[in-house]
Amino acid sequence: MGGGGFLTGDIRSPLDDLLLTLSPRSRPHVVFLATAVGDSERAIDAFHAAFAHRDCDAEAVKVFGISLELDGLDDGLGLLAGSYCPHFDSEGRRRPVYTRLVSEGFPAGVACDDGAAAVYDGADLVEIVADRDGAYGYGVSTSGVEPIETRFLG
Repeated sequence: MGGGGFLTGDIRSPLDDLLLTLSPRSRPHVVFLATAVGDSERAIDAFHAAFAHRDCDAEAVKVFGISLELDGLDDGLGLLAGSYCPHFDSEGRRRPVYTRLVSEGFPAGVACDDGAAAVYDGADLVEIVADRDGAYGYGVSTSGVEPIETRFLG
């Protein structure tokens, strides 16, 4: 799932609660790949604060250093086919850069606003969920940007 609610400062986000229910384990191992925020220490600290009170083992993995350039990862980090773009509504350059990349041959994929998350079962997109009104997910392809029905958790 991408798009943790803890990044908005809500340590009790329903997105993060939902994440734990998706595991069959009584004490899941939750891993935060902080690539979308350039391995930001602030984001990693927020992740640990949000999951410290939950019944899980929480781990943050740094993949990259902070970069001033906004670029894409076209391999789903080796986990999913296609591409993914978080923070679609909150970081001014995300939407135009991502849609341009896809129009130029980057793999089509999914984008989510802050407060929305894409839920996968294996490699299959199951649904988009959101913990705030106005947060959505989108399918992004060479045909354009299409909203995906989003289930509100609130």
